[in-house]
Amino acid sequence: MNYRSLYLLLLSVLPLLCSFDFQDDTLKDNSKRERKSKLIHHGKWYFFANNAKECLDDKNKIQEALEWIDHSLDIEINHLNLEIKGDYYVKIGDLQEAIIHYQKAILFDKEEYDEEKDKKRVQKKLTRIRNRLK
Repeated sequence: MNYRSLYLLLLSVLPLLCSFDFQDDTLKDNSKRERKSKLIHHGKWYFFANNAKECLDDKNKIQEALEWIDHSLDIEINHLNLEIKGDYYVKIGDLQEAIIHYQKAILFDKEEYDEEKDKKRVQKKLTRIRNRLK
């Protein structure tokens, strides 16, 4: 093999060698790993609820948000996905349905979630809607 062909071979293999990540995983940001752990902890309903919440931020994906949150509610009904369903109704302007879902979220009782913080957040949303309706 001459130097030129060795050089061309090295040039073709070099990008492959550089694409490997030699960094120690323990030094990486754990936020992605933590989010994945929470997702596994919550189950499938959380995946659908989270996608619904993300879709609500985009006016063009409101209908998609409804589909995601309905899937979430089919799997498990809890105060978090009831709150997101209320958020959906606020986005489409149906404030009466939003109030109903926010009230259901507040009344929903499940010990495994951080209910106090979540209930306060939903109560604030409910108060804002009621003030808008006055």
